[in-house]
Amino acid sequence: MDVTPTHRPSLALLAALLMGLPGPARGEDDRPADRLPGAVEVLGVDGRPMTLEAPEGGVLAIAFLWTPCPNSNQYSPTLNAIAGEFGTDRVRFVGLFVDADLTDAEVAAHAEEYALGFPIGRSGAVRLARELGVGTVPSAVVVDDAGRIRYRGRIDDQFFDLGRRRQVVRSHDLKDAIAALLGGEEVRAPRTEAIGCTLPDFGPGG
Repeated sequence: MDVTPTHRPSLALLAALLMGLPGPARGEDDRPADRLPGAVEVLGVDGRPMTLEAPEGGVLAIAFLWTPCPNSNQYSPTLNAIAGEFGTDRVRFVGLFVDADLTDAEVAAHAEEYALGFPIGRSGAVRLARELGVGTVPSAVVVDDAGRIRYRGRIDDQFFDLGRRRQVVRSHDLKDAIAALLGGEEVRAPRTEAIGCTLPDFGPGG
């Protein structure tokens, strides 16, 4: 598993890396898909195929998460708040865990521990993340009802490094992207830089 940071880590982060923890990462693939790939099937933790399409006139919001990543776990309250604010009529909100080395039951238990209040998937998540050019977790992707990627990047700007956050969130990127699209507007910043852990490498099968 490649946990090489994409910027020079502090001594504390270097120590964490030596202990086998996921390292910090910044940036994404330079050639991501501009539409949601239809060939990738993602299964929920119940083993059933997930519906990865936006409601008519609405959006699909995907949060890519990873159980050992501290930034990913600490975003749980924020993600719950965003999912709850918009409801389900026009927004389909899902969390996809890139833990190909865990079972569905283990991921479901983790989601329950962090009280995630939206549908969760695992199988196929790594492959979909690669297709969408997601190189860092946590990351968010927003898709319109035509299957077009309208936003890709950070959830907000509360983190400036691995496990290090600002006291005040200044930019609510995911929330603002969803609100803009529901209001018939363009997303002001359709691509932002996610700060977190490098997408784990589980081989070609993901």
